[in-house]
Amino acid sequence: MQLQNREFIDEKIAQGEFASEAQVVDEALRRWREEEQVRGLEELRRKVNAGIQDLESGRSAPLDMEAIKDRLCQERLRPMTEEEFAEMTARKGKITRPDRTKSTPANQRAKPMTVTGEALSKAVIRDRR
Repeated sequence: MQLQNREFIDEKIAQGEFASEAQVVDEALRRWREEEQVRGLEELRRKVNAGIQDLESGRSAPLDMEAIKDRLCQERLRPMTEEEFAEMTARKGKITRPDRTKSTPANQRAKPMTVTGEALSKAVIRDRR
């Protein structure tokens, strides 16, 4: 931390405005977040006003919702290519495509596992008695 910032914090604590350095930092971060929200709202307001001006001046056309719905339906009904599926699942992080260029030696492949013993529910009931 820069010396001037350290001195400023110490001064605010000495004046009784804050009880600790942590409170000063918390307040600074709270105000920073508020400023970012205000900037975001101002940007949104500018975009809305620009859209309204475009509508009023005739520079935009009304949306054809039926055409939009038709296009979306056609996109959904079309089968995905393998590349589209891989891209979609990679973005969602749920499925990864196996590397089929590498082969796994037979001794490293998964083998079936046999489970023996009591059912879990019986073991849990017995332990709770």
